[in-house]
Amino acid sequence: MDVNSVRASGTLAGLPPDPEAARELADLISRLHRGLRRRVRAGMPGPALPQSHVEVLRLLHDRPGSRVNEAAAALRLAPNSASTIVQQLVRLGFVAREVDERDRRVARLSLTEAAHERMDRWRDNRQAALATALASLEARDREMVQEALPALTRLADALEDHPL
Repeated sequence: MDVNSVRASGTLAGLPPDPEAARELADLISRLHRGLRRRVRAGMPGPALPQSHVEVLRLLHDRPGSRVNEAAAALRLAPNSASTIVQQLVRLGFVAREVDERDRRVARLSLTEAAHERMDRWRDNRQAALATALASLEARDREMVQEALPALTRLADALEDHPL
């Protein structure tokens, strides 16, 4: 069943859609993301990196040795956009280009020590900001957030696995 027939039939995985709940969740996710991003950026040295740069850094953390075209495909970016981002990250000292030993025409990308340090600091600041916010909640609210994590993980998987 394609997406349009799912919309027309009004069901997804056998459940009736709840457009209001979906809107509320989308708004809440945006608020959480903005609030977390503001808190984390406040604890980071230097200027904030654009989200596209952060995504390339995350990708190279998970897939060291990727080529520019592989990064572009994985992030669904135009190859020239990915190339521009990589060039900027190289100038900032966060990405290194290394010649592939099997094919000298190919450049492999990897994170520099400065990028690893920045990402570690970002991760630590993010975790601390979330821990502080969670600690401010009543115990039952913290439990409910904890109990929702598996369902939210499945929701994230569904969004990644089934793009429109």
